[in-house]
Amino acid sequence: MSPRNEFQVLLRRIGRWWAIDIPRLDLQTQCRTLEGAEGLARGLAAEAVGAPRT
Repeated sequence: MSPRNEFQVLLRRIGRWWAIDIPRLDLQTQCRTLEGAEGLARGLAAEAVGAPRT
């Protein structure tokens, strides 16, 4: 089994958008719906650390 990385993800509503911040990786992005935020954050973090997306 491979080791797992855990990262705190902060969400903040800005107008009609959700701002997504992953402080430990110094990454930010945004999405339109709250439902899409988890998948987007997971994909962004996985790409940043070179891990397969879950």
